[in-house]
Amino acid sequence: MMQFWHALVQIVAEVFPVSSSSHVRLLEKIFSLDSVPSSIDGLLHLPMLVILLLFYAQPVWVWIHADSLWIKKTVKAIWWGFCASVSMSVIVGILLALRGAPLLRMPLWGSFLVTALWLVALKLVQNYVRRDVSLNMWRALVIGCVQGLSYGCGFSRLASTFVTGRMLGLSADKAFWFSWWIDLPVMAFGIFREGFFEIYRASSDGCAAITFFSNYLVIAMVIMLTVVGYGCFVLSARMANRDQLWWWSVYLILPLTIAVYSKI
Repeated sequence: MMQFWHALVQIVAEVFPVSSSSHVRLLEKIFSLDSVPSSIDGLLHLPMLVILLLFYAQPVWVWIHADSLWIKKTVKAIWWGFCASVSMSVIVGILLALRGAPLLRMPLWGSFLVTALWLVALKLVQNYVRRDVSLNMWRALVIGCVQGLSYGCGFSRLASTFVTGRMLGLSADKAFWFSWWIDLPVMAFGIFREGFFEIYRASSDGCAAITFFSNYLVIAMVIMLTVVGYGCFVLSARMANRDQLWWWSVYLILPLTIAVYSKI
């Protein structure tokens, strides 16, 4: 049962700026549930890759046929993603070195609070920032640093990177796209390192993943949640384009209140 709820949160909540990992932790704490093996958690990112492919395949196909400079622009996008990955890795490395620092031992309610504050900041600045500036190396580096902080401290990656992009002057569509673009390498690494590699070396986590995904009901559940997740992703993208993602700060009052009340 826990694995179903974990899959639901991992696949569906991940497309919204609400910190899916914090929701999983909240679920585990409230119901005193054991954590899902990392191999299962890693492989549950596969539906997100499918969702991204389905969502962006048609626009990219049209763009390739309409823009004669698509190869040059693709190389630039890869370079910007690389810059973001480098700065993210530096920040994550620093945070790992400072793992015992009190600031990094953020309680669960703190993760929800910081995520909500990011979204409130979006509401405050979205009418005053410049619109649709071009991506460049320093903007990619800044967004990558924020992504690293989100991984190290536990608040929403999508909320923080999207809002940072908007603050730097990117259009809503570009900020949303780049937030997912720079998450792809991390997502792919998690799938192969925590998922397929553990299965390959036949570890206990790998065997747990094989057992979990050998169940036809589980496969049907994952497919169903992928379809639901795609619909949620479309909703999230539309809200982003309309600068309405800050509405999720209102929802975050609920898990924040539960976390504070439960002292977790």
